[in-house]
Amino acid sequence: MAAINGLEWMETGEALDLLRVSSDNLPLIEQLAASVPSYVEVMTGYPAEYTAGDDCHELVKQLSRFVLQLWFNPDGTDSQALSRVVGSLAKSVKALVGVGYLPANG
Repeated sequence: MAAINGLEWMETGEALDLLRVSSDNLPLIEQLAASVPSYVEVMTGYPAEYTAGDDCHELVKQLSRFVLQLWFNPDGTDSQALSRVVGSLAKSVKALVGVGYLPANG
């Protein structure tokens, strides 16, 4: 399968499996995924072009997956737990950017 729009490292099948939905939801998923890199950049300082690209750090990939899950189903039973995980991962990525372990924006 092809990469999902906005997150070149994520295959469409992986996104569908992650969200446990059918391909009927793909247009919405692609729109949400296209916004994830910019959101991660604003939250953490990790550049959007890295988040979207194939050289994305594994921790940022996981953060992006959780953000996508939270955005796709914000009222789900796991939304509070996902929000906490997203917040924690964002703090970790921001700290790694701050000490220079990960590339910084600008």
